[in-house]
Amino acid sequence: MTDTNIATATLVSGFANLESADLVNLSISSARARYAQAASIPTGARAVVNGASAEDNYILRAGDTLVFDQPTGTKGQ
Repeated sequence: MTDTNIATATLVSGFANLESADLVNLSISSARARYAQAASIPTGARAVVNGASAEDNYILRAGDTLVFDQPTGTKGQ
């Protein structure tokens, strides 16, 4: 029987999508270090929490979605 009341956060990087209670109360830098290999987080990837850029010292809360993405180039530059 699973407990649906467990607070979780979600980490997304490329095709990896991890929802876990272990992410709650972690800083972005800690989440990046802990899941770098398992989630194939690119070196230098930008952190976005709930749609807004976030600093590495941001502490993840229940319900947060952390996305690591690679900034793309701008056309014509």
